[in-house]
Amino acid sequence: MIISARALLAFGLWGLLRVFFFKASGDTVFHILAEESALEGMDPVTFEIMFIIVYLIFDVAFRIYVSRSAISEGRGKKRSIAYLVVAVLYILISLFCYVVIIGDNSIGGTLIEDISAIIIDLTTLFALVVIIYSSVKVRRLRNLKKGAEEN
Repeated sequence: MIISARALLAFGLWGLLRVFFFKASGDTVFHILAEESALEGMDPVTFEIMFIIVYLIFDVAFRIYVSRSAISEGRGKKRSIAYLVVAVLYILISLFCYVVIIGDNSIGGTLIEDISAIIIDLTTLFALVVIIYSSVKVRRLRNLKKGAEEN
């Protein structure tokens, strides 16, 4: 669980790099959103800066929260179930986004870029599944041990 939590943090670096690569490469989805914001009266540069900041705040906050909670639980400390709920929601939202993106054929980059992004994102989702599975197992073992000690 601890290794998967650290992997979640490490793959967060990929997310940071990807945002800047999309911006630098003139990614079509990113560019379209910036143009639409201009139609609504917002400066495209301001939109891009706000988008990057909001994305980074949510993504980094999510990764730090889930990772630190999983590491703490992996070291034997009790944690609330809230971080597992957040992890499940992240998985569901990610899968929904991929269904929409693939359904619209709007992935955006070259084939190699798209495949590498999907592989890394799926690896992140796999790390989350491992964290959830491990946490459930640890909690069950703790309950069994507690029940055995009471008898």
